[in-house]
Amino acid sequence: MNFAHTDPALKAVVDRWTTGADRKTMNGLLDRLGRDAAGRLSELADIADRNPPVLQQFDKAGDRVDRISYHPAYLELCRAAYNEYGLSAMSHRKGLHGWGSVPPPLAKYLASYVFVQAEFGLACPVSMTDAAARTLRMFGDPAVFSPWIDALTSTDPEHAKTGAMFMTEIQAGTDIACTETRAERDGDGWVLTGKKWFASNPDADVIITLARFPGGQDGSTRGVGMFMVPKTLDSGERNNLTIDRLKDKLGTRSMPSGEVTLDRAHALQVGELERGFRQMAE
Repeated sequence: MNFAHTDPALKAVVDRWTTGADRKTMNGLLDRLGRDAAGRLSELADIADRNPPVLQQFDKAGDRVDRISYHPAYLELCRAAYNEYGLSAMSHRKGLHGWGSVPPPLAKYLASYVFVQAEFGLACPVSMTDAAARTLRMFGDPAVFSPWIDALTSTDPEHAKTGAMFMTEIQAGTDIACTETRAERDGDGWVLTGKKWFASNPDADVIITLARFPGGQDGSTRGVGMFMVPKTLDSGERNNLTIDRLKDKLGTRSMPSGEVTLDRAHALQVGELERGFRQMAE
C-alpha cells in the first residue's frame, strides 16, 4: 500500500501543477512518504492514539515541572514530521528533499496531505511551528527573533524547537475581542497574566499569544497586542506559566491540548501592539 499511488486526486494535482525537475522531485518525495504513511507511520499513529500524553505537574521533590510524557510512538512520529520530512521547515529551508532552493509551497501542502492520512493530530503543532516562524519573520525584529526562527525551522533534532499559538479563553471562546489576558511593561520587555483555555501543544518552546496592553481599547480586537512567550528563559529557568490540566478530547488524542495559566510570564512584543489580532490572523 502506498497512499500516494492510490489517490487519483493527488496524481491529478501533481500532473496539473508541476513540470520537469519539480515533478520528478515531487513524485520522489510523495512516493517515499506515501509508502511510509501507509505502513510505519499508520502503525505508530494507532499506538499513539491508544496511549495519549500524560501531564506530570510536580516532580518527586514537590517542585513544579509541568512535564508532558509522550508514548515512544508519538515521539517517533514527531521525528518523522519535524526532522525526517521537515514538514514545518519546508516553507523556509533550502535544500530539502532534493530542491536546491526552498521547496515550492505545493510540495509542503501535498506532503502534509499525505502525512495526515496516517496521523492527523500532529498536523496541529507542525503547522503552528511553521506559522510561528512565518509570523516572527514577517512582524518581528530580526535582531531579536532570528535565533528563534532558525530553531523553529530546523530539522536537526538537537536544535529544533516547536511552536504554539494560544488564543482561546474561557469567557471568550475564539472571540478575540473578549480577551482578558493582560500585558504589563517590565523593563525593556513585557509580562503577561491570564488563562488560555484551549492551548494545543501546551509545552511548546515558542508560544505566540495575544494580550491586552495598557491604554488599548477594551472590548475590541484593536486592544490586543501579539507577544512571543518562550518556555525557557535565557537563564535556563522555566518561564512563569503552568499547565493546569490536559483536555480529555475526542479525535486528536495523540497530541495534547491543555489549560494554561500565565503568571507574569516573560514575553517579547511582536510587531505593532495595535495590530496584534491582524498579525495573528496572518
